[in-house]
Amino acid sequence: MTSDRTLEVPMTDDRMPSAHGGDRTPHSAPALMNTRPTAIGAALLLAGTAALSLWAWTRIPDDARLPVHWGASGKPDRLGGKSEALITLPVVILVLAAVLVVLPLVVPDRRRLAASARGYNTIAIGVLGLLAGIHAASVLGAVTGGVPLMRVVGVALGVFTVVIGRALPFLRPNGIAGFRTWWTLTDERCWVLTHRFGGRLFTAVGAVLTVAAFTVPEAILIPLDLTGIVGASVIASIYSWRVRDTTSPAAGGGGTGGR
Repeated sequence: MTSDRTLEVPMTDDRMPSAHGGDRTPHSAPALMNTRPTAIGAALLLAGTAALSLWAWTRIPDDARLPVHWGASGKPDRLGGKSEALITLPVVILVLAAVLVVLPLVVPDRRRLAASARGYNTIAIGVLGLLAGIHAASVLGAVTGGVPLMRVVGVALGVFTVVIGRALPFLRPNGIAGFRTWWTLTDERCWVLTHRFGGRLFTAVGAVLTVAAFTVPEAILIPLDLTGIVGASVIASIYSWRVRDTTSPAAGGGGTGGR
């Protein structure tokens, strides 16, 4: 089984299931991915973060020292000036948004990536939304002093993980997004099964992390979130090995990157 087999070739259910379990019908992918949803989402998020920063600018003294970094325990471990606190994350969002919009249009396998537009745009907006949520929580906390930042970040990470889970089944084999193991990249059936399973797993983990953000001690929230997300990724990668096509060249591979 070769890696240049495309999803445009109709196959039976036992060889190439669709992302949602039904029959997959042949279709033609566009020449290039449509990243307009990411651009629109980024513009809205940037407008919101900029408006929030401008609002806070008039309410924070020029000589104020504000938290700009927090430890895993939720306690600030570095202070910065007003400009750093209010401008850094919006600038990061702007730069990252530009990368996420342009990247699918310039990567070598961009035509193949076009089939993953729905999943890619969802993940891209989710990443930008996560950063915007963290910025909003930190700014409101600096102004009002009453925002439990670590719990807000925990909720944001939980919701973000759910968004990833909902987007994964819409990804198709590509070079930049998804569970890119040796077996998924050389067997499209393995790719679809792995991302269907990974989507369900991430959705479940995200729901648990969202609830945990309200219940577990703040000191362990971020380590718990990272453990859940990394653990789900490892389990999905192991699953890709379990469902690999044993007749393909990938079945004899000893890792996720070499031949």
